[in-house]
Amino acid sequence: MKHIGRAAMARISDRLSWVDRYFCEAGGCHPVPIIVTGPARSGTTLLYQSLASGLGVSYTPRFLDSFPGAPVLGALAYRWFVRKRENVEYCSQYGKEEGAAGLSQCHSIWGRWFDVNCPGVLLEEQRSLEFRRVLWGLEAQLGRPLALKWPGFVAHLEALNQALPSAFFVFTDRDTFPLARSIAKGRLDLKGSLDFGISRSPSGYHLHEVEDGVKDVVRYIRDVRGEVARFCQSIDDRRFCHVRYEDLCGGPYGVVDNIAAMYNDWSNADLQLSNRLPVGFNCSPGPDLGELGNRIWSEIVSSESESTSGGVGSREGA
Repeated sequence: MKHIGRAAMARISDRLSWVDRYFCEAGGCHPVPIIVTGPARSGTTLLYQSLASGLGVSYTPRFLDSFPGAPVLGALAYRWFVRKRENVEYCSQYGKEEGAAGLSQCHSIWGRWFDVNCPGVLLEEQRSLEFRRVLWGLEAQLGRPLALKWPGFVAHLEALNQALPSAFFVFTDRDTFPLARSIAKGRLDLKGSLDFGISRSPSGYHLHEVEDGVKDVVRYIRDVRGEVARFCQSIDDRRFCHVRYEDLCGGPYGVVDNIAAMYNDWSNADLQLSNRLPVGFNCSPGPDLGELGNRIWSEIVSSESESTSGGVGSREGA
């Protein structure tokens, strides 16, 4: 029933997209969002939560998932009708928090511009302008510098850079072995099989079925790291930073404060670190997958997928 209601709201929002155009065309179009991305299960959600809590940046709430065709209208309704929460819970289920005010990656909105079946395709100028104006409208309604989060953005870094030449990127990563096990468990939990990906390589986002799920998980990690490394070589080094999940868990204040300093230097903003962050988080070693974990470890060791941006990590827990 809930899904039927959400689908109905989505159809209604599509019919109200002209309201978004009215709001967006009336304003500016040069937002400087913080874009959080990286491999799935690498800590993107935990970092997103930490930025929302520690810096008070605007985020995309789950309420907006019902307004894929008119997100600015959704943000306006959210501001008027949804009770804002006072504290971040730091809990989520595969990138989703509970409640209308919970954080969401809102991929149903970003899919209007960045088709997962067409990775790397640049946007036409009019589409880029439309995307910028929507982000400006969201920021204007939500009231603070805007942070976006979606692992799928990795497949569209060049298009994002084209549309948002001033955006600031934060790339997350995690030791390879616990990362690979977490991705594998996510595929099993959400799709029932390793052969159907919640996380596919940037160059193969159109592939929904693979021949060897273990090899594909490791390939996905390798390809995402390669995509991020190539992109970082092409942009100003003041426009991005890297965050390791293990470092975030061990010292969230230092990690978030560094992001704030870099973002402020790049954008001339004045984000200030609050005292609302916890001292640390429990650093998950990844799920125990038994024999499947052994297969993943063997594939990591035998593969040429290791890169300088990530470590193999501990063998414990396989």
